[in-house]
Amino acid sequence: MPAVTLGNVTLHYEDQGSGTPVLFIHGVWMSSRFFTPQLDGLSDRCRVLSLDMRAHGQSAHVHSGHTVAQYARDVHAFIEHMGLSEVVLAGWSMGAFVIWEYIKEYEGK
Repeated sequence: MPAVTLGNVTLHYEDQGSGTPVLFIHGVWMSSRFFTPQLDGLSDRCRVLSLDMRAHGQSAHVHSGHTVAQYARDVHAFIEHMGLSEVVLAGWSMGAFVIWEYIKEYEGK
């Protein structure tokens, strides 16, 4: 599983396929593995990515930054670092809140 270091945290992610990027954000106490069926099922039509949020899955288990706002900043940093554009965001549970915060902070800016 590849990883990227963004500021003070290393985040692990999955990346399959090509085309329009679709980034999956998991819920609390979950990991990117939650979206394995979606990655397997969509990777022949688009680029699918899933991210282990900080202190989840294989990402760094840091003791700070556990807010929806910080998770949204992590998503933004990840998208920027990966050079993704026109990303489709898909979230489950807490992941949906992270996406709403991301849209509030970064969409159209």
